Amino acid sequence: MKNHLYPIIILLFIAGLARYFYFVNGPDLFISADTYGYYETGQKLANEGIPVNDSRPPLYSFILILPALLNGRPDTAVLSGLFFRDMKWIVIFQSLLGLTSLIFIYKIALFLKLPLKAAFLITSFSAFNIMVFGMERILMTETLTVFLLLLLAYTVLALFREYSLGRSLLIWLILSLLFLTKPLYFLLPLPVFALILYRYKNKQVFYHSLILLLLFGMTVFAYSLLNFKYNQYRGFSRVGDLALLGKILVQKLDISSAKNNYYYPFLKKYLDENREPQPFRFMETIAPLYWQDREKMNSLTPLVRTVILANFPHYLLKSLAEIPLALVEANGLVIHNFPFNYLFRFYRASQYLSFLIFPAAFLILKKFLEKNSKENCAWFLILLLPFYQIMLTVFIDYGEYGRIISVTQPFSYLLVIYFLIGLKGKFRKIYQ
Repeated sequence: MKNHLYPIIILLFIAGLARYFYFVNGPDLFISADTYGYYETGQKLANEGIPVNDSRPPLYSFILILPALLNGRPDTAVLSGLFFRDMKWIVIFQSLLGLTSLIFIYKIALFLKLPLKAAFLITSFSAFNIMVFGMERILMTETLTVFLLLLLAYTVLALFREYSLGRSLLIWLILSLLFLTKPLYFLLPLPVFALILYRYKNKQVFYHSLILLLLFGMTVFAYSLLNFKYNQYRGFSRVGDLALLGKILVQKLDISSAKNNYYYPFLKKYLDENREPQPFRFMETIAPLYWQDREKMNSLTPLVRTVILANFPHYLLKSLAEIPLALVEANGLVIHNFPFNYLFRFYRASQYLSFLIFPAAFLILKKFLEKNSKENCAWFLILLLPFYQIMLTVFIDYGEYGRIISVTQPFSYLLVIYFLIGLKGKFRKIYQ
């Protein structure tokens, strides 16, 4: 036990120091357009008590507003002095989540029966991955998402060792929190519980998994229902519709199938003029305060659905062709301070290792289909999470792939280690 404990304590100490020096000498607190949306959603949540919003999911919004709420001033304005004072606590919280995530990476590596040195190596590599820990200073969902995904993986792996209803309930809770952080994960419970059922194949596990899937489905349905009641929107987030509109603009899809839609003439003119393929800029050309007209905004859902279905083969192929770019795209951080600028360059170059997840996937799938074992199911889970993230990202979003996919980098690098260890074993056999 001590052999496992000492390395991670030393690593946490060094990783903590690295974060401290980065925060002292690195960039200022980064606020994006998304931050405004999350913070304003949090304010509405605090002031009106409405648990849903048609713009941003509630969990991270609530976390952002929490310092102001605890101080009895939920109406604190964005960019005010009090706002920045509050956000320092959020950065500290996100840094603690980041450090805790390292413990999960180390424990997951040991669960996967990686050698102690390999477990320490992958955790060390993750500890100084500035493309991940740099996000801790950005007021966006990525740090929370990484933590929840690693917690999910750790809990499922623990369940593979020994089944219990308590662990299944915890998995359901984590999946619900992921959905309330990013609606992107609304489909993730299906493969996760299917994998649990495949591992155990008994009636008790089947009924538990079915009930928990139904509970999750009810959570999603209730969220959509409340969104319609309070925001007149039948969905999770209008940002998702705008992201798909971005796909239409970037891929220049034929929009003639949506001629009867309110947005059609504006969109046709925008495309004909070959303007910036950015959905928010397009919406601003129609009305600068387009968010306020919910009735017109409701026309966006049928527009994107109709156009994408009418161009589905083209949309499918173009989206799949974006996977290589998505794997190596930087996450948008701009770092000039030494030595963190060189660290960023190193990790940006390291992203090219991500292409090894494809041969790793082939080996894992082969073993998974040959034998239902704890180890094979564990590696399949590690494979599932980054592939789910990559596929849904390139099919649903139109850009910023590096930032969105960065949340599953720890799993991708575990797959790289898996492939390299397998390759080393094959070379040993050849030359012995």
